[in-house]
Amino acid sequence: MSGQIVSYRDAGTKGPKVGLSRRDRDVWHCGNRILKAFANCLDPDETPQNVASHQDQNYELLQSAQANQESAQANQESVQANQESAQANQESVQANQESVQANQESVQANQESVQANQESAQANQESAQANQESVQANQESAQANQESAQANQESVQANQESAQANQESAQANQE
Repeated sequence: MSGQIVSYRDAGTKGPKVGLSRRDRDVWHCGNRILKAFANCLDPDETPQNVASHQDQNYELLQSAQANQESAQANQESVQANQESAQANQESVQANQESVQANQESVQANQESVQANQESAQANQESAQANQESVQANQESAQANQESAQANQESVQANQESAQANQESAQANQE
């Protein structure tokens, strides 16, 4: 019936509106039984009628009550949908909070890694500087040894041993 209210006034007869499909006629009769039961609740002394009539003083009230019931049911369904949506939103917020916490922990770990890398780089620079100073000291020692070799032959043998030791030290520093 596509949500239309069909009454005797519309049909001009005392039966279902002419031209309705079988399904619509079944819905019409079912609706009339519901309206009749509701009318009996309002006025139980009245003899039940087969159909609700536009002449019935409660017809508009029954139509309004039926519309109110449908509206209440739609509202309940809307409330339920809203509650489900709110629950889904809460779950999404919780998941987002967990994601933020995981990201913060990852950032903290990255910062600690960067700090460790910076400390390692500083240690490497200090080691390189110490190696350079050691090489310079070895070069100065070699020069002193050469000058000492010219002055004293006995010192040459000692200087050769010292030079050999310096070469091994230099090789160890290169490794």
